[in-house]
Amino acid sequence: MTVYSRVFVSNFKNFGVYYSDTDSLFLSKELDLNLIGKELGQFKLEHFFKEIVFLSAKCYAGLTVDGNYICKIKGYKNANDISFDVLKSLLKENSSLNLKHVKWFKNISKGEIIMKEELYELIKSTSKREIIYENGVAVNTRPFKLNNNILIPYLRDFKN
Repeated sequence: MTVYSRVFVSNFKNFGVYYSDTDSLFLSKELDLNLIGKELGQFKLEHFFKEIVFLSAKCYAGLTVDGNYICKIKGYKNANDISFDVLKSLLKENSSLNLKHVKWFKNISKGEIIMKEELYELIKSTSKREIIYENGVAVNTRPFKLNNNILIPYLRDFKN
């Protein structure tokens, strides 16, 4: 299903896509009202953001126009405990944040669940796109390019 979602989402690139996933879009323009609703193939309108930060896939935080704070961090349960300003500070080059959280581990053969406190390092991801910095702060990204099966940044001049 993921591939079909990506193909469907790619139809909306001209709407100024800030971020997309298999089930979500963050756009700079409003969609036509006939694309929003509860029917199959329609989008659910969840929020209008006045400011938002994207650090990596499934990791973002934003302030909505109606004053709410929304923070999503894959694999971290207490995301809303991290302030917007702290997440925004992670746009600085070489910045990271170490968080502690409790994870549950199941051992079915022993019939037990163990809870362990673990460190969770929050950092910008560069696995899918090259991060563009201005004055040491991430301001945009651009796609990588595959050249002879080697992943290289898209708009750089590489000479042998």
